[in-house]
Amino acid sequence: VLDPKKDVGFPASVIEFFSGRLGQPYKGFPKALQKKILKGKKPINYRFGSKLKSLNIKNRTKELEQKYSEVISEKDTLSQIFFPEVFDEYMKHRQKFGNTSVIPTSNYFFGMNTGEEIYVSIEPGKTLIIRYFTLSEPNEKGFRTVYFELNGQPRSVDVKDNSIAVDDLAKEMADPSNTEHVAAPIPGLLVDVAVTEGIKVQKGAKLCTIEAMKMETVIYADQTGTVDRLCVKAGENIEAQQLLFVIK
Repeated sequence: VLDPKKDVGFPASVIEFFSGRLGQPYKGFPKALQKKILKGKKPINYRFGSKLKSLNIKNRTKELEQKYSEVISEKDTLSQIFFPEVFDEYMKHRQKFGNTSVIPTSNYFFGMNTGEEIYVSIEPGKTLIIRYFTLSEPNEKGFRTVYFELNGQPRSVDVKDNSIAVDDLAKEMADPSNTEHVAAPIPGLLVDVAVTEGIKVQKGAKLCTIEAMKMETVIYADQTGTVDRLCVKAGENIEAQQLLFVIK
């Protein structure tokens, strides 16, 4: 990690930590490591919170209620202030699927067993009784029919089985011995690509950004050269050590 000749991409959370946004550790950060992580950026040497602007929580709550068209609690407002991107993703999920927090945790993550019955309280005095029966074989479009009972009434719904989709394109992996190959250090979602084929890049130039576990990792060029091949595209899920670029 400390080798000055080897460029390493660090998650945004690590960069923010070593920049001093979360405070200063006793006797400070290891200077060499901090310099490598910040890539020339100046660290914060004061209490970061002392420079923050004051915030009116009631006004922010009203802004969020206008944006999402629903009642926002003070707890939700504080969540948005501390984790704006995570909160926005949560609200999009909630507006698309409803309040899934009322579903028992095990059923939310693992589904229901045949014949299982659960109780879901969607509001005070209103409880749904759901019994799962069975699941059909997939049709030619990859949809299955789910048969269940809702408050004693038989129901069915067609659901796309995403596990049936087959990716015929094998992912090309980088050759660790080939210095022209730029590999993905971690699996995740390729958020953006900052270069195109044929463009010349300098050592340390940004190539792309990978998001994993709500953290973004920026990949930089570890040598000067020309992007000979662009092997991925933004929005693609990639694997660790997958070939991203070929720089000659």
